[in-house]
Amino acid sequence: MKPLHYSCAFGLTALLVASVAITSAQNSSPGAAATAPVPAQKIAPVLTPKLPPGTMVYNIRDFGATGDGVTVDSDAVNRAIDAAAANGGGTVYFPAGYYLCFSIHLKTNITLYLDQGSWIVAAETPPEVVALQPRGGRGGAGAAGTAAGPRGTGGRGPTTPAAFTRGGEQVNTASVTGTAAPVAQAAPAAATTPPPVNPDFGAPPPAGAREAFLAAVPPGIRMYDLFEQNMWSSLPAWNPGTDRSPDGGKSSTPAPLDNPDTAPIIRQYQDFGHCYWHNSLIWGENITNVSIIGPGMIYGRGLSRGDGPTNFGGGNKSIALKNCRNVILKDFTVWQGGWFCLLATGVDNLTISNLKIDTNRDGFDIDCCKNVRVSDCFVNSPQDDGICLKSSFGLGYARSTDNVTITNCQVSGYVCGTFLDGTYVPYGGRTDGGGSGTGRIKFGTESNGGFRNITISNCVFTNCRGLALESADGAIIEDVTIDNITMRNIVNSPLYIRLGQRLRGPTEATTVGAIRRVNISNIVVSNAVNTSSIIIAGTAGHPVEDVHLSNIRILYQGNGGKELAQINPPEDESQGGRLTYYPEPGGLGTMPAYGMFARHVKGLSLDHVTLGYGYPDFRPPVILDDVADVSFEHFNGQHEADIPLFMAWNTHNFSTQSTPGIADTHVDSITEQSLPATATK
Repeated sequence: MKPLHYSCAFGLTALLVASVAITSAQNSSPGAAATAPVPAQKIAPVLTPKLPPGTMVYNIRDFGATGDGVTVDSDAVNRAIDAAAANGGGTVYFPAGYYLCFSIHLKTNITLYLDQGSWIVAAETPPEVVALQPRGGRGGAGAAGTAAGPRGTGGRGPTTPAAFTRGGEQVNTASVTGTAAPVAQAAPAAATTPPPVNPDFGAPPPAGAREAFLAAVPPGIRMYDLFEQNMWSSLPAWNPGTDRSPDGGKSSTPAPLDNPDTAPIIRQYQDFGHCYWHNSLIWGENITNVSIIGPGMIYGRGLSRGDGPTNFGGGNKSIALKNCRNVILKDFTVWQGGWFCLLATGVDNLTISNLKIDTNRDGFDIDCCKNVRVSDCFVNSPQDDGICLKSSFGLGYARSTDNVTITNCQVSGYVCGTFLDGTYVPYGGRTDGGGSGTGRIKFGTESNGGFRNITISNCVFTNCRGLALESADGAIIEDVTIDNITMRNIVNSPLYIRLGQRLRGPTEATTVGAIRRVNISNIVVSNAVNTSSIIIAGTAGHPVEDVHLSNIRILYQGNGGKELAQINPPEDESQGGRLTYYPEPGGLGTMPAYGMFARHVKGLSLDHVTLGYGYPDFRPPVILDDVADVSFEHFNGQHEADIPLFMAWNTHNFSTQSTPGIADTHVDSITEQSLPATATK
């Protein structure tokens, strides 16, 4: 098909007038679409205005797309993309309609424009494919499973409430009551030892599983692209640095994956979802100058919240990008986006602007990326993180995430779908000890490469978890500024800074990382949960360094008993009685201080910080353990009569100034001491 030629002066705005919209698509609501399959419709032809030559626009209808919500249109979409790419690039235009799709392949110099009323709808995995998946896909019956949950019986079991059905529609209404071109980069040397077993990842498929699956799929059955063969995941692959590689370990070329004699198992350094990009609704790899823009909708109806390594043929991400450069994502909406609405790995010069996300797992996972701007976005993700910076080993080496700004964004934890329909029902389904809705902005947990030069400003957290900065796998987090944040109804630690020792990475190179030079200012929090507090925790011998908190006001729920002050939190996180080292506030249990718990910290200053509670709490505002160079200026910590303002162990160079309830103080060394003060009401 020939492209349409439009004047750049008119641009895509002319299409808004020229397109004949699909009435039912424009008038439908997300809630209505969630309860029933999209019906077949009679589609009016799209009118194309006669404009002077200029911008090249490729209308997917001209390549065979129907937009009726029943016919699979991804082949037509990919034909339009191929035609544009063959001509050096252009805009692939989605007029109003429901476009049922499997995998869409992005290419260099391509813009996808989603017009008002256009929906890209992720197709359901065909039952013929689901029947071949030993783990049963998203809870569907598999070759060796039954309908037992979103991951099927072969995984870890259901990770979401029973209210999640195979179609992914959420009906849970539980509420919280009374709670608040490839990037140019040098390839580092490959790792020479396998990573430790990841408990979040099941056994790999047997040799030849991919080939056997493809041979068993009936002819003519469409499905999502198979996840690629990644030697840094738990698939049969070459073990680098050994004589089992084709050239005795002298290069980084994998051995043939179908030969079990030369393909020992490597277990991944990151969770399954971070290892693959091709099993997605829209994906691109090694491309440049790519955009997805426009006011349309991406609806991940057929995407999984989580698959295992034998679930070939299914899709689990809305958009996945790997080793790309110069990417713009702007103005569209994603509803129910699967495991990730966006997984961007090794993507440089990335702009994310004015997106509305209402999803059933992660919002944005920005992994090993540089020069990133995220602005003016709404991300509602009740069951996982909202905006998450990561630094995994998915590329085969540790690459840091650097030079990131996140500004003017809102994250929340409402029931999926209720953000877009305006009912805003608080989510109450998390049962892992971390509270209810997740949402939040976070660094980690995948944290091999590091996070440097990051700013977060002018953001709102509602009915979700707090801000988390986590180095668990050797990452260096440094030069971070966080400013102008408001939070309401926070279900775990409002500020969580954790330097841990999970160390999921190459054993010869992965050691405890560092967190240093972090400024957090102008924070207001109300109705924060009473089981947690600000937590700043390093690891013995590896302190968190140089943290400055200023102009912060936090109101906790209170109602903590005096006996809680005797708790000594564990050094490392556990869940369900099992030591996991997974950096999450709930893994350290209930805090003995209602306001702030700091351990293994060097260089901590608080200036104009006010901590208080709604109901009487009989724990001290602050507990310090193995903290050096700590100062409190204009600090105000509400506390009951006979409850000390501070409790400290093994603390050095401690000082207060202009702090109500205690005289200006400087103590060189504290072995164990409470600093009492007159009760403040």
